[in-house]
Amino acid sequence: MGVVYLGHHDSLDRDVAIKVMHAHMWGKAEYAAVMARTRQLQPAYEAYDEGRKALGEKKLDVATAKAEEALKLFNGEAHFHALRGDIRLVEDNYDWAVTNYSRAIDRRDNFFYYHLQRGLARKELGQRDAAVADLERSLALLPTAPAHYALGDLARERGDLPAAIGHYKIVANSGGEYGKAAAAQVARLELPTNPGAYIPLACSADDSGNLIVSIRNDAAVTVYDIQIAVSYTDAYGRQGQRRLSIGRRVAPGEIASVNSGIGPYTAGSSCPAQVVAAQVED
Repeated sequence: MGVVYLGHHDSLDRDVAIKVMHAHMWGKAEYAAVMARTRQLQPAYEAYDEGRKALGEKKLDVATAKAEEALKLFNGEAHFHALRGDIRLVEDNYDWAVTNYSRAIDRRDNFFYYHLQRGLARKELGQRDAAVADLERSLALLPTAPAHYALGDLARERGDLPAAIGHYKIVANSGGEYGKAAAAQVARLELPTNPGAYIPLACSADDSGNLIVSIRNDAAVTVYDIQIAVSYTDAYGRQGQRRLSIGRRVAPGEIASVNSGIGPYTAGSSCPAQVVAAQVED
């Protein structure tokens, strides 16, 4: 029987097989370590889930106990610190909420939620520049309605109405509770200087041919003291203008009318009226 010759390729195949076997053994060991760590931390994440659920149910004592339990078991998880911050935010304990969110950010800087929540807490503390920085950082990571709305508030407070309107309009198009609130804020800021954009009108005639002006409140806020300017030509051909007023409150979507006493007006002809002023109810 002859000698078996192991050429270069045979040696290479054997080396590869040994490396694969070692890698497989290392992979199994690494996987086992990961699974052991997962099992060790499972109680902490279960406590966190229970705490988050309790917070949603407004059971703050339970939520606090579960957050503290999770943190005691594993201090390195950012979510656990954020949960503690959320509880303190609900409790209006803004200083400590900022501390909790900062601890979350120290552990995970690239998650939008921690920056958003810290920005909201700092806004409540009157730390406007820091709040803006946090909220803008959260937007860079993930655009959200709460961040835009809060930035709109901060811009309005410092008198930057174009920036405030810009943020509110983004939110107004998103729907939901934030969208409704933002639409109201846009109306409050824009309506006083451009009432015709929010209060369309129409003209008709009464049985005597006098002009009736009807308005509809398309704004998301209640308005009052609506001023209407009516242009007319008198019997001598002179141009004039009369102010009409709808002083009562007009809710969103509601229609109100006022008889001008000016005639004759032919129904269907151009409407000689425009809304020139209105007040927004707080």
